Amino acid sequence: MLGKLLFIPFALGLAGCNMTGIGGTDKFDCQAPVGIPCESLSGAYANAVADNLPGSKKKTKSKYASNKTKAAPGVVGEAPQTGTPLLSDRTVLRVWVAPWEDGKKVLHDQAYLYAVVDPGHWQIAHTNQKIAAQYRAVKAPVAAQAQQPETPSAALPGFVIPQPSPQPQGTN
Repeated sequence: MLGKLLFIPFALGLAGCNMTGIGGTDKFDCQAPVGIPCESLSGAYANAVADNLPGSKKKTKSKYASNKTKAAPGVVGEAPQTGTPLLSDRTVLRVWVAPWEDGKKVLHDQAYLYAVVDPGHWQIAHTNQKIAAQYRAVKAPVAAQAQQPETPSAALPGFVIPQPSPQPQGTN
């Protein structure tokens, strides 16, 4: 029993000496590649926040970057989704009645009256117009139609466009 009691302090003493660093080496156990130093966790975090990690490429500006046009802001032609509310919100009118005194010298305090002006309505016609406008065929611009040749029949043989006849001047 005495041997066990002496063994415990001896084992603790050896473990304590081992933790002091006596007999340690000057090399880290970090197996980082050449050129990347071993550093503390806080140092690595600070470098990551500053975008200064070793081995990462520096961002260079392209000479063509200034020629890029920016896209229009927002979503163009958003697809209708199931579950979109089609019933408009109701409109409630709040009327404030100021404090007043009647003929019998009774004071009536302020009050609010609420009235529903518009109970809301279904917006199906608006939704149908919106969907139809999104998928409508693209029309030619007006300026392009004005630049057409005056005699299109030369372009298509056998195709004649009737020309309006001039109206005589001076007749009512």
